Amino acid sequence: MSTDPIDRDQQAGEDELVEQVVDRVAERFPGASRDEVEHVVDEERHRLDGNPIRDFVPVLVEHEARDRLREEGYEPAERAATADAAEGPAAGGHEASPGPQRDATGELRAGTESDRIQAPLGIVGAEGAVD
Repeated sequence: MSTDPIDRDQQAGEDELVEQVVDRVAERFPGASRDEVEHVVDEERHRLDGNPIRDFVPVLVEHEARDRLREEGYEPAERAATADAAEGPAAGGHEASPGPQRDATGELRAGTESDRIQAPLGIVGAEGAVD
């Protein structure tokens, strides 16, 4: 590893993000000890040693650590129901678009920003293909 200050800063940032991964995975798998979670996360992180692009290391480590803990028989905790989750199935609590709607005259109209983008592309909505 180089002693270049940029490399040390990048390493420190990655270290902090991986510590947050440990926190999230430990919370998600309460049956596993924190030591076990740290061990799994550390092993998964070291599997990525030598890769020059480090931007996605924390995300990849978290994914692999969760998979390993499941394989080792640890059950993930039930996700807490939040106000956002109660509002809809999509991330952030947004309802899925029902697709194009018909106005009072029976004409198709795009009801949401998503519909206005999808309609010209001919993507199938709730009413079928959009003209």
